[in-house]
Amino acid sequence: MLAGGAYGIEGAAHGATVAVRGDTIAVIAGGVDRPYPNGHREHLEGIADVGLLVSELPPGSTPTRQRFLAR
Repeated sequence: MLAGGAYGIEGAAHGATVAVRGDTIAVIAGGVDRPYPNGHREHLEGIADVGLLVSELPPGSTPTRQRFLAR
């Protein structure tokens, strides 16, 4: 499973994949140390524990709505 970490279908798909111990990758809108959207912080940290978080931005980069949409 490869998707962003957005609310809605992306979050549901990641959650279902984690639940069945599948492989999942979330492409996030800021540095990998800055989960966004903040409401998915625990969800994204769970993905990091069993899958992979990736970003085109360096650690510490602030997530923004524009970056979220551009990914």
